Amino acid sequence: TENYLIRGVSNGVIEIWNINTKKLIRKLRGHSQPISHLAFLDKSTLVSSSKDYSLRLWDLIKGCQLKVFRLQGYFSTHFLTIQKKILIVLDLSGISKIDVRSGKINLLVRTNDGGARMLATQDGKGFYYRESDELCHYDLNTRERHEVCLSYFKPLALVNNDRHLVLLRERIEVYDIAKKVVV
Repeated sequence: TENYLIRGVSNGVIEIWNINTKKLIRKLRGHSQPISHLAFLDKSTLVSSSKDYSLRLWDLIKGCQLKVFRLQGYFSTHFLTIQKKILIVLDLSGISKIDVRSGKINLLVRTNDGGARMLATQDGKGFYYRESDELCHYDLNTRERHEVCLSYFKPLALVNNDRHLVLLRERIEVYDIAKKVVV
């Protein structure tokens, strides 16, 4: 995957291009609507979501579809890969956890903000997300949700070993998680 460009197309096709030769080498077909998000689960497995309400796993070596997942509601343009075989998916019904091996889907958090952004912690043990006007943290081990701060911020990135959140309001700000202040 180092010398390839992978792109989702509005007709639901995923294209794999060789960067060196600038040639299209493969098309992955399965989605019927535009691709909304692409990410690697590992070096040879691609995850895609689409406006056709599906999330799909692809074997890039063989060029074939491995699994299809369907949840209630529309898959947001955002999902996270955590601990290599777990997907955290945000859609209109809330935030769900998908075990890629078993195919089991569990709703973790009901949220009324299906367009919110999520950020995985660097240790893979949780994620941050916005719910209404609150920035929240969800711990996958304890299954507990904690309010981080009351804000109108949009979380952009986690930095410094999960000690700081980069946030966007009218401007970019850095939030110290332990001290609970903007620095």
